[in-house]
Amino acid sequence: MSAVRLHLVFNHAPLFWIGLGLLLFLFGLFRKNRSLVGAGLFSFILAGFAVIFVYLSGHSAEEIVEHLPGISEAYLEKHEEAAELAFYTTLFLGISSLITFFLLFFRKLEDLIYKIFLGITFVLSLASLGTLSNAGSYGGKIRHTELTGGQQGQIQMDGHEEYEEDEEH
Repeated sequence: MSAVRLHLVFNHAPLFWIGLGLLLFLFGLFRKNRSLVGAGLFSFILAGFAVIFVYLSGHSAEEIVEHLPGISEAYLEKHEEAAELAFYTTLFLGISSLITFFLLFFRKLEDLIYKIFLGITFVLSLASLGTLSNAGSYGGKIRHTELTGGQQGQIQMDGHEEYEEDEEH
């Protein structure tokens, strides 16, 4: 499997883990349930690991697609800039979640440091969702001409030609 395909397959993982994590985290806080809060934090930690793979595969994917016909260089650059911000935001979310996870089980829930890290983690989770969504939006416009109003075209990946057109049956 090429770097392009790997990137396309795995780029949704951080969004999934953060979305699931937010649901668990907020429901756990509402119910005052340590296990649910911990599960939400663990999901954020997984997002932090996943974003590393996605970011690294993105660099390899860029090397492959940047010279292909029909690729929008402008969106490729915007996607790269947005992805860098999303990478650092989500990485910091993972680190903050790891610290908060340990505080959850080794400190009293009333401790100020625990409450501060809960707040930081919550804000970073929202920021990560936003930055990842923005990066994904630009990423989709690199090739998906239906999103940019451009013409459909032909691309070549892994030595196979693929056409972006509807098949009539």
